Amino acid sequence: MTTGSVLKFENVDLIRDQNSILKNISFETKFNQHLVILGPNGAGKTSLIEIASGFQFPSAGKVEILGKVMGKTDLNQLKLSIGYAGSRLNLIMDPNEKVFDAVISAAYGIVGRWREVYSSFDIARAAQVLELMGMSGYRERQYGNLSAGERKKVDIARALMNDPELLILDEPAASLDLPSREDLLHQLDELINSGFSPALVMVTHHIEEIPNGFNQALLLNNGEVFAKGDIESTLSEESLSNLYGFNIRVVNTEGRRFAYRRA
Repeated sequence: MTTGSVLKFENVDLIRDQNSILKNISFETKFNQHLVILGPNGAGKTSLIEIASGFQFPSAGKVEILGKVMGKTDLNQLKLSIGYAGSRLNLIMDPNEKVFDAVISAAYGIVGRWREVYSSFDIARAAQVLELMGMSGYRERQYGNLSAGERKKVDIARALMNDPELLILDEPAASLDLPSREDLLHQLDELINSGFSPALVMVTHHIEEIPNGFNQALLLNNGEVFAKGDIESTLSEESLSNLYGFNIRVVNTEGRRFAYRRA
């Protein structure tokens, strides 16, 4: 896929334990777009991204991922075209797994290496994505012994293993210190500018964590779409102030955005 929609929600609801998590969500992101999703705690960001990644089904509405309708396609096969990096992976990854094995096992859509046979192409691809994320020297290290920032980069390398058409990042810079965050954002900038980047969808709480190259934004609040559109107008001071309920100042510099509360 090189044109058209990579992710499309039409009137999507999600209800869990009689609680309405997502309400009438509609948006579309195309192949040449990179979408960032923001919103307060409890806005429904993670639930939305888990549907987009194929980990949850909506309660109502229609979801298309890479032109395939959820519920009418082989989801396991579809997931091979979706790269995902987020907290869900950390919960199931064996901390003793070697970095290289943690990455290459994504070729089979599994977590952790066992008795699979990998081709020379798989081996070369795993080495390539580790190099892309600046982690070539860590291939024999154990996943559990990495720093938070190093694990994030390995997670993204794993997500890129199958050359996905859609890459979904759930708070990739969360819990990182300043140097680790900036290093990760630099690697994401490199990916976006490499000419080989898939469409990206990223969830974050902080606009300073948005890499250069993102051009679309979706704001969520109370499980509903609050605003959506091009990143400049959607992340305006007025829009963010209305979303969070107090006056916000946005500073743009060198392609990055920073926000703080006005006195």
